[in-house]
Amino acid sequence: MRKVIAAVLLALCSSMVTVIPVWADELPMPLAAFKDPKNINKEVEKIKADFKAHDEVLFKKMDANNDGVVTKKEFMNKRIAYIEKITGNALSEADAKERAENVFSFLDTNDKGKITLKQYEAGMQTIRTNAAYVISSAALFG
Repeated sequence: MRKVIAAVLLALCSSMVTVIPVWADELPMPLAAFKDPKNINKEVEKIKADFKAHDEVLFKKMDANNDGVVTKKEFMNKRIAYIEKITGNALSEADAKERAENVFSFLDTNDKGKITLKQYEAGMQTIRTNAAYVISSAALFG
């Protein structure tokens, strides 16, 4: 499991723009929402709700046959296309496939070859948290 987590974090760190979201044009933009510091908990809950709704939209896009789960094949089709799109085909097909496989392995916590919405949401939350940590650490420590 450590290898998988390390591979996912490596993939995230090497191309941070690919972390959030799978489809960047549909990212909820809640980060500018901190208008009232007194209501920070309310603002955080709004951000969580925005990401949850966003994750549901992305999950449905990947679930090609609408059966409520995303198979590895469905995930790979969307993720590889996305990686190629954002990198301008700068990565080899093998590298794009490896990155997509690493992310899928991380999300498929029960090794069944498919992921549920619950697994996807939990995994994306972990990825976002780790990415935020990496970004903030880089900003602090250069």
